[in-house]
Amino acid sequence: MVNPNTVARAYQDLARDGLIEPRQGRGVFITRPRQVYTKAERTRRLDRALDSLISETLTLDFTHDQIRAALDRKFEKLAAAESKGGPLK
Repeated sequence: MVNPNTVARAYQDLARDGLIEPRQGRGVFITRPRQVYTKAERTRRLDRALDSLISETLTLDFTHDQIRAALDRKFEKLAAAESKGGPLK
């Protein structure tokens, strides 16, 4: 059994983060996707993702130049897909 206070706290956290919208007398609704992170949080998450990427690729014995070239190729593919209105892969 889950403590009701735990559930209430979870709802409060989700509402604070902008993921749900409680409506008096109507219930709770999931909000439209939007930017829910501050710039500082987004930067922190980007740094963490980059640290992981760099660590993994260096462990696989790629050079800095090889990593940069692979990223450039990926960004070129993303730009081409965006210009065609296709999915970003």
